[in-house]
Amino acid sequence: LPWGLAPSVAYAYNKRETPEGAEVGGYPNHSGFLKLLWANPRLGLRANLRGQINGKVPPGVDGTYQPSYDLWSAQVSKRFAGLGAYGVNVYAQVDNLFDESDIFLANADGTPVQGQFQVWLAPRTFQIGLILDTAETFAERMILLRGRPISSARCAESSADCTIASRVMARASCGAADLV
Repeated sequence: LPWGLAPSVAYAYNKRETPEGAEVGGYPNHSGFLKLLWANPRLGLRANLRGQINGKVPPGVDGTYQPSYDLWSAQVSKRFAGLGAYGVNVYAQVDNLFDESDIFLANADGTPVQGQFQVWLAPRTFQIGLILDTAETFAERMILLRGRPISSARCAESSADCTIASRVMARASCGAADLV
């Protein structure tokens, strides 16, 4: 997509039944995962918004069910110039963006069943961190450390060297995380 955007979507439908055809609870019928990634490799910037969406779990024989819930997270990161085979990323992340609370079993009318805890959700959490990137393979690291130039004649002899060298050069220019 334009502007460095890359969406990702996953959906699952789950229906469990007994041999007689009665629905069995335990898992949500509908669940999904959404992610919108923005990246600017030239500036070493990345940001993403992720959502996990879980539908309600079908009622059990007593009529109780687990209500639906969504969980959202956001992250921004900046890659700083590396030294040889190493690079440094600084990131900030917020988990449980909308501060959803724990999910309890609910009665048929939607009121929580006290003491019937179902899903523990950590409160809104803020994180900042530093990530040290390293070259993916020993061969890549050796090429970087020795600064071995890859000529077009040598590329014709060994495509493996050229593949490794092109990956290393791409990593040096835009960052390892941007190639994934």
